[in-house]
Amino acid sequence: MRRSSCQSLRECHGLVVERASRAHGKRSKGRCNAVARERPPGPPALPLVGNLLQVGMGKATGFGPQPHVVLRDLAGTYGEVMQVQMGSGEPWVVLSSPDMVHEAFLQRGADFSGRPMVSSMSVSSGGGKGFAGNRLTPALKELRREAFANLFGAAQLEASHRLLASEARAISAHLLASEAPVKGESHTRERGVLIRPALRQGVTNMVLLYVFGSRVAFATEGPESRDCPLSAELSQVVEEIWGILTDTGTTLYDMLAPAASDELTSVVYQPLRALVQRRNSILRQLIHQHRQQRRSQHQSQHRHMRSSDPGTSTGGRAQQQKYMIDILLEGKFSDEEILYVLVDMFVAGVNTVSSTMEWMLLLTAKHRDIQRRARIELSRAASLAPGCTLKDAPFVGALLKEVLRIKQPLLLPRQAVRDTTVGGYHVPEGTIVYANNYALTHNPKWWVRPEEFRPTRFLQEESGLHHTCGSTGTAQANRSSACDDRKSNSSRKVVSNQAAEACKFIPFSIGQRVCPGARLAEMQLETLAVHMLQNMVWEPVSEDGLVGVLGGLRSVDLREEYSLTLMPAVSQQLRCMQV
Repeated sequence: MRRSSCQSLRECHGLVVERASRAHGKRSKGRCNAVARERPPGPPALPLVGNLLQVGMGKATGFGPQPHVVLRDLAGTYGEVMQVQMGSGEPWVVLSSPDMVHEAFLQRGADFSGRPMVSSMSVSSGGGKGFAGNRLTPALKELRREAFANLFGAAQLEASHRLLASEARAISAHLLASEAPVKGESHTRERGVLIRPALRQGVTNMVLLYVFGSRVAFATEGPESRDCPLSAELSQVVEEIWGILTDTGTTLYDMLAPAASDELTSVVYQPLRALVQRRNSILRQLIHQHRQQRRSQHQSQHRHMRSSDPGTSTGGRAQQQKYMIDILLEGKFSDEEILYVLVDMFVAGVNTVSSTMEWMLLLTAKHRDIQRRARIELSRAASLAPGCTLKDAPFVGALLKEVLRIKQPLLLPRQAVRDTTVGGYHVPEGTIVYANNYALTHNPKWWVRPEEFRPTRFLQEESGLHHTCGSTGTAQANRSSACDDRKSNSSRKVVSNQAAEACKFIPFSIGQRVCPGARLAEMQLETLAVHMLQNMVWEPVSEDGLVGVLGGLRSVDLREEYSLTLMPAVSQQLRCMQV
């Protein structure tokens, strides 16, 4: 009886301890959940406009820092994961460190695989068609696989290199012809040439050639040059649409649109809708033309095969150039899917490349020693192997990387597709998540003298750093830096997570939403850089327009305009002379 009583007491004691432990566990779990439910810190927001007045709109050059700079500075106060109210919608989460970008876009890539859609871009993209889909549906995943394997695959890029190189020569010839003095004009005055319009038309031509095999002739080309009328009209409409998408009024209304009425929204976007309908009509005509051409070619080949000796019917004929439209028409894609893939090409495929080339010319015109070193390297490489590439010119490759770093492309926002966390903070489903590329590329924690334009950093302390253009973006991110041993005397701090080292330099983004056309963009940049640096000298135009010792102060304006891309604040003239 006594033994039974003792046993009962022990059992009671054990039960009490167990219940107490469970209660403690529930309280602890509750505290953990409370931490996980905590939203990131951020600056106080005003009703309706949120933090827009504080962050800015990007077009007010000279009236304070640009938004990417403001966001970087705010991160110094509120942390590498912060919350910012961009207008009347839900707050954005802004990421400002390689570690947090690595966690969100790689470790939790599926959670942050959504693509938000402001009203103007929704109009342009047909509500998120093509690569702009809000969710990574099976159809979109298949489209992206096709892009990496075939649309922008190594074989297609190699086959198209000749077309891109010919356009790079045409751009250079046009700029030199525009610079040449007009007959009877005084030779004591500098002409200079506006580089932005020429670069935008030239890069648009590169996309036209890659997609359709057509182009629009420059004004300086001879009368024998023929345009495809539809391509010329498409180029004009695409430029007009870009002007609306990057207008301050459009950006402001996009941010405030959730609070606006449907009637007002319909009126505001009507000019854009009209241009989009016109653009889509032109693209549908071009798609139809190429489908008809392919049918005619197939019928002709079939007749030729029937009338020829089977053993010799194909042996003597050169293989025809295959364009991107051919790959799309051969695939299992609807006309609507093809249409919006092409729309993406003329939005994303033109602006980042043309802006980067504009920055490269302005920066090398300002830093003449860097321009001279690049030209010497390219000349030496060409003398050894005509048709040199950046493999033969490592300094020029480093120069392009440094342009992409110091005048970094803006990264498209992501969206949480489910409730998740980043940096220990709760991120509800539907939250827009933005990686501030400026904070990644301009922080002295991760770069030596980040405000300095110094291409040699990619040949020295950052020689092991490469941006990633693969379909997943994980290869470089999961590879430790190859040059850590050479950084021991560097003033910068290595990213705490070595696997995140690559995330401080992601000009084409990373992870499940990495840019599918990044390899094409790289080839465009490489081809243009080689042609424009090897045989041409770039100089600022003197402020008074006089030549040589008569000329006054020469300067280059490197101020930035924050829009859909990070562009030079003003379109500028440069002098260009053939070597």
